[in-house]
Amino acid sequence: MQEGKGTMHDGRKTSWRVYLWLLGAVIVAVSAGALFFALFNTAINNQLDAIATPTPLNDGVRVVAPPKPVLDFTLTSHTGQPVSLSDLRGKPVLLFFGYTHCPDVCPLTMLAFRRVHEALGEQADDIAYVFISVDPQRDTPEQLARYLEQRNVPFVIGLQGDDDTLQRIARDYNLVYEQVPDPNVPSNYLMNHTSNAFLFNAEGRMAAIFAFQTDAEVIAEHIRPLLPPS
Repeated sequence: MQEGKGTMHDGRKTSWRVYLWLLGAVIVAVSAGALFFALFNTAINNQLDAIATPTPLNDGVRVVAPPKPVLDFTLTSHTGQPVSLSDLRGKPVLLFFGYTHCPDVCPLTMLAFRRVHEALGEQADDIAYVFISVDPQRDTPEQLARYLEQRNVPFVIGLQGDDDTLQRIARDYNLVYEQVPDPNVPSNYLMNHTSNAFLFNAEGRMAAIFAFQTDAEVIAEHIRPLLPPS
């Protein structure tokens, strides 16, 4: 009987050990799952925040040294008048390629242009701001004029031209643009395009290239040395 009691006692110990081991394993698994979910949820939220609120880039600048000469071109402005790049010599030029139906990059870049204009203060009009459309099919001078008014950038010169002229300009700027279907509206299309902005000095030579989302104050800092003394 004593031996039997001893056997019963050892069996209970073993059962409790198994129970405690299983309980510990469950706790570890639940904790690991909760940690994974928390990290995953944080990562998703961070991605959504980044999409909703683009972060300005302070280092998105490539200085072109020495400044690079580019070919002259003539396009039609939003007022219907011909404008050549050489017409703007005598003052720096901040230039961007986009299109008026652009849902994201172009409106944000026009906002950056407005902030640059504000940051330059009294010298804001000592530089020319240019928006060249890569969508000649839809961006007529009238459409460009409406767009610039809607974006509250009346100081920007809107330019458009035929595709042959744009292709020639594109080669000089390493510019890429192409028409792609709109996944949300089958009858519509979007334009994939280079999102850089280009800065020219008063002699018409390319002096710097700014990546999309470069902070407006950083752009203004590169413009100020090119301006005449105030």
